[in-house]
Amino acid sequence: MRLGQDERIVLIVYHHYMPFIYQVLQLIFIALPFYFGIYFLSPVFTLKTIILSYLILSVILLFIVVYLGLIYWLDKLIITNKRVIFIDWKYLTVKVESEASLNDIQDVVSVEKGILTFFPIFQYGTLIVKTASQKANVEFPQAPRPSILQKFITRIINL
Repeated sequence: MRLGQDERIVLIVYHHYMPFIYQVLQLIFIALPFYFGIYFLSPVFTLKTIILSYLILSVILLFIVVYLGLIYWLDKLIITNKRVIFIDWKYLTVKVESEASLNDIQDVVSVEKGILTFFPIFQYGTLIVKTASQKANVEFPQAPRPSILQKFITRIINL
């Protein structure tokens, strides 16, 4: 992403942290049977083998959490005085950039689901920036407080 002439960054927004916490909890839930399996097989193995098994499993789990965290936190929505840009990392080696010029934006939609959005810890949803062209839509999932972002982008467009 390169900024154009006279273009400056107004706001950078990262994903909300709660979906990442859900993802880590799911990963721990998936790993629990392996920990229990090592525990139940402990009478068969030596203490050194059991400790090594727990260590290897924990390192693998930590590696996966760090990898998912990097991908999750590298994604960002960049709002400049001329464009809205979403950088989406699919893997650590593959990223997809989508952008919409402020002049081309026709509608900004925020989607929040559930009654838990009244609590600040659960105030996240999807921000969709629609343009005249179907290919140029910018969709930012797991956006923190998408209704506030919607108002912010609308205010910038009207300036």
